[in-house]
Amino acid sequence: MLFKKILFTILLSCAMLSCDSTETERMKFTKTYADILYARERNHDTAKANPEVREILKRNGFTEESFRQKFMQYAKNSGEMRAIFDSANAIFQRRLEKKQ
Repeated sequence: MLFKKILFTILLSCAMLSCDSTETERMKFTKTYADILYARERNHDTAKANPEVREILKRNGFTEESFRQKFMQYAKNSGEMRAIFDSANAIFQRRLEKKQ
């Protein structure tokens, strides 16, 4: 019985850590997306904005390709993608309001 309780506790802990990791990864992607939106809003000239976008990706641990792959992964689930867009837009809007 004690073994089952220990095993259950370990499995529950692993599941919680896995969810936390997934949620953290999604939040990192969302924040990065919001940073990119903000950079594009500040700099409409893509020649000037692109280096900033690359720096944002790098600072957040992405390459252009890894960010694109993550985007496509999230896009497979329209509800999840909508939630990411909504969250990124909320972050973006708060930044715009602070700017004004």
